[in-house]
Amino acid sequence: MQDVALINKTGVFYNPFLERHLENTYHIEQPARTRNTYIKLLNLLGDRVNFFISNEMISRESLELVHDKKYVDSIMRYKDIKKEIFLDPDTIIGENSVECAILSASLCVKAGIEVMEGNLNNAFALTRPPGHHACSNRAMGFCIFNNIAITAGVLMKEYNLTRVAIVDFDVHHGNGTQEIFYDSDKVLFISTHRYPFYPGTGYFNQIGRGDGIGFTVNIPLPEGTGDNDFAYVYTNLVGKILKKFEPEILLVSAGFDAHFSDPLGGMTLTDTGFRHIVNVILKSSGKGKVVFMLEGGYNTETLPSTVYTTVEEMTLPTNGEVITPVLSDLGEEILEEFNKYINNYWNIL
Repeated sequence: MQDVALINKTGVFYNPFLERHLENTYHIEQPARTRNTYIKLLNLLGDRVNFFISNEMISRESLELVHDKKYVDSIMRYKDIKKEIFLDPDTIIGENSVECAILSASLCVKAGIEVMEGNLNNAFALTRPPGHHACSNRAMGFCIFNNIAITAGVLMKEYNLTRVAIVDFDVHHGNGTQEIFYDSDKVLFISTHRYPFYPGTGYFNQIGRGDGIGFTVNIPLPEGTGDNDFAYVYTNLVGKILKKFEPEILLVSAGFDAHFSDPLGGMTLTDTGFRHIVNVILKSSGKGKVVFMLEGGYNTETLPSTVYTTVEEMTLPTNGEVITPVLSDLGEEILEEFNKYINNYWNIL
């Protein structure tokens, strides 16, 4: 029998206004991503999780915890724009986009606060535009403001946190999040991603700088990587590092574009593979406070099911391992590079 009290300590944060971003434009980062997913979650998990439709907006000061003032100024000037502007070859800003970007970050912060206050064990912020490519001073890769970095900044300030972990399992490297916290020993950033691939960063040897050396952990994976090798990496590397770090809160850039059906990703993860990743993250989270934030995932037919699998696992994690991974030739190559660049800082091998 499932523990109803535990199940009801999971929250989903959403606001339909987010679908006003690029609502009349053909773009792969489209409103159906969140709309279809919310409908699926509400229909299948409506009695098992708490749904929050939040209108709260964070302050400009919160944005400037991680973004340069001049960059924030440059985005705010488009607040009342009626036409569409390309911020980079992939990132479009149009009517309602600035408000959606601020609301997206705000939902993530709200989810983090509810978890920190103990009102929830964990949460999923169903947001767009995504954030992990946004750097301190520029938009990039569909991202305007860096949702997860802003959330980390606000929570560190409000709760005097010194150990925040960020795990990014999007198929693309979270270069913006890495750049923002590259010098920090208060934020552990771990990314698994396809490499070489957009945005071109994220090899093993990018490990941080200054006080932050060792607190950036990149685990690049080749095109076509699937369930077994992802499971091996999360069970034997990511989970063990998180347990050593003992985060006060764990934030997750939850991109689902490594799914085999994704039109951009080129990987072969299934829903079971994602369930394993989520299971390891939850069990390695230290104080058990975890907030997932939607990043990529562009197949609007399969994304809702994969997010459903994630949130279902959040309500009551699977006992034991979802997948029992075996060491493959790829796994041996990963261990060799990990040992060369990273293991000295964590001593888990």
